[in-house]
Amino acid sequence: MKNVLKHYTSFTRTERYGILALLLLCLCLVAVKLTMHYWVGTQPASVEKLDLSTVIDRPLEGKVDINTVDSLTLIKIKGIGPGLSHRILERRRTLGRFTDMQQVLDVYKFSPETKATLVETLIIK
Repeated sequence: MKNVLKHYTSFTRTERYGILALLLLCLCLVAVKLTMHYWVGTQPASVEKLDLSTVIDRPLEGKVDINTVDSLTLIKIKGIGPGLSHRILERRRTLGRFTDMQQVLDVYKFSPETKATLVETLIIK
């Protein structure tokens, strides 16, 4: 019985070197992870709350392309708030780009007034 256990628990020289190489690789990866902040510059994060009233008060001028518009511009459209603008942009990211207005209108059950505003304001290029 002793010889059977010794056979299953002993490793050849090549296997020991392979295990040692894997352990050294793991140690290097942990060292890189722990020291990455020293050699990769980090910018201090600014945690300021965005005052949406200044953005919403400004009227939207002209038509905007739905495939290039940002969240703040979408918020300027009457009937669209921060949550809905996020869902529209998330849907655009999932699709890659909008190809027709029906894809935009499928994001959420818009009121008839908001649908009319979106059709008037947004264009798809």
